[in-house]
Formats: sequence, structure tokens, C-alpha cells
Amino acid sequence: MDISGLRSFLSEENIKMHQGYLKNLKLRYSLSEKSIQNLKGKSMDEVRRMGIKKSVKEELLALLSEIKLHECYFRSFSSASSTSELIKKHYGSDSSFRYELLVCARESPGDFLCVFLRGRSTPEIRACRKDFLAHRAEMPSLALDLCEHAYFFDYGYGKEAYLRAAISHLDCSKLSVSP
Repeated sequence: MDISGLRSFLSEENIKMHQGYLKNLKLRYSLSEKSIQNLKGKSMDEVRRMGIKKSVKEELLALLSEIKLHECYFRSFSSASSTSELIKKHYGSDSSFRYELLVCARESPGDFLCVFLRGRSTPEIRACRKDFLAHRAEMPSLALDLCEHAYFFDYGYGKEAYLRAAISHLDCSKLSVSP
């Protein structure tokens, strides 16, 4: 997983700590794979359809959701500023889009701020809880972790500084429509 974009605004210690957090999530899921028959290698959709106890299924889906959101977060950044024609089309400019992200992140009650491509052509900014993907099939194109563990080591209570730094390094070229 390429994490070079994270190095633009997070320390190596913070990145390692965050990678450890993701590793623990994956370990927890791996333990479930060993204890639940036919779980190994299943997609979220397949887990949704499995005939297992509802509470266990919800826990597995929430865990998978948080893993997928963290993986998206890790690949959402670049050390070089980038933009997208979709951003220009829908927000007028790259800076307008990034400002909108900042406003949404400040006001967000969620754990992640995600950008989805609605209808594969319209960027949509949405605050998401860690378990957001548990009940939805869509995957975000970009994700910004808003939980304290993502920034506290480097920024302390300076969430605003983290948001500004992270948003300025989002790889907006990921918001392109694939042919």
C-alpha cells in the first residue's frame, strides 16, 4: 500500500501507529475468519448474504467497513497537488472543492469524510461513521479519517491544522471517470 502521500502531513511515528491500528482491525477479522466456517475470502456482499447470527454478521460488516475506509484513507493522498476535471465541472475550481471539504470536515459528526462518485460522474461529499459501508455497496473514491487517532499524535488538539494539511494533499485525480 502506497503511503507516500501521508508523509506530506503526518510523521513516520503517526503513520506507523495508524498502520498498527489497521493491522489490529485486520487481525480481529482474521480471527473471525478462522472461527466462522466459509468466511475466509468473502466480500462484503457475500458476508451480508451469509446465514449467520445477525449480531455476528453486523459485527463482521462493521469491522470490514472500518478496514475498507482505512484502506481508502491510506491511498487518498499524494505528495503533489492534483485536481480533476470533475472537480472543476462541479465545484468551479480545485480550491472551492477543497474548501467545501474543509467546511464539511469541521461540521462532521462522522468518523470519516468520504467523497463518492454518484452515478460515476458527480462527486458527493458525505460524513460517514466507521460502519457506513456495512449496509451499502458503494465505495468512496477518497476518504479522510476524522478520528483523533489519525491526527492527535502530530497535531494534538489542532484538528483544524490536520484537516487543512490533509485536504491540501488529497489526490483529487482519483475522482476521474474510468472509461
